[in-house]
Amino acid sequence: MKNDEIISLFKQASGYLKSTELVQNKIHSSTIQTLLKQGKIERIKRGLYRLPPDLLAQHDFFPMTILMPPLRSPRGCFVSLQHLNYAKKYGEKYKV
Repeated sequence: MKNDEIISLFKQASGYLKSTELVQNKIHSSTIQTLLKQGKIERIKRGLYRLPPDLLAQHDFFPMTILMPPLRSPRGCFVSLQHLNYAKKYGEKYKV
């Protein structure tokens, strides 16, 4: 698979791909290492890669930042700021 095809695969996935997804698409680990050295992708953590922000359009970059927490911690949970403020304000009253 050519580098341009790999980049378009990343763009279809909002800029992030796991190594398992890369392997499923028959992308060899040496190709991943080459793209890392060229700066065309970045390693977030072991098994998770992303496109650098300059390779994405501005409107594509915002959803990536929203998707980042579940990719980094798939067993984590989301707590909205509104819920945190509510707990801070009323937590003592309701023993939160």
